[in-house]
Amino acid sequence: MRLVEYLDQRNVLLDIESPDRDALLRRLVECLVSTGALTAVEEPLRRLIEREEVMSTGIHPGIAVPHAYTGAAPKSVCALARLASGMDFRSLDGGKVFIVFCLLGPPDATEQHVRLLARIARLIEMPGVIDDLRMAATPDSLITLLRTAERRLP
Repeated sequence: MRLVEYLDQRNVLLDIESPDRDALLRRLVECLVSTGALTAVEEPLRRLIEREEVMSTGIHPGIAVPHAYTGAAPKSVCALARLASGMDFRSLDGGKVFIVFCLLGPPDATEQHVRLLARIARLIEMPGVIDDLRMAATPDSLITLLRTAERRLP
């Protein structure tokens, strides 16, 4: 299972600005709907916000991984945003978030969902990956960087 199989370059938003976490989540969900990866906006957005209210998914310095299960996802999907200025994501470390992996999947795909979350966690721990993601010039080059990094994972 490779993360890049769930991340369409049309769902990669680079150097964007957003006024707050919830507006960013809306933008990511709307992007996934516009590319046909999700069938609705409001229910997945509500589930993401509810999940964030339980505990922030700002899990690594500069990285957040909001995720939820939703009936609007026929299969697991990922969107990625790179923020130009960073934002307060209510992270545990209190730092700004610059890269957001948004993962949504159907309620019956829990094993796959957990495996994708683990894959993201392993990728962001690899030396140089975060810096590479912050420097990628295009969505296609960002996905190529992820694909290259994933080849080095077991």
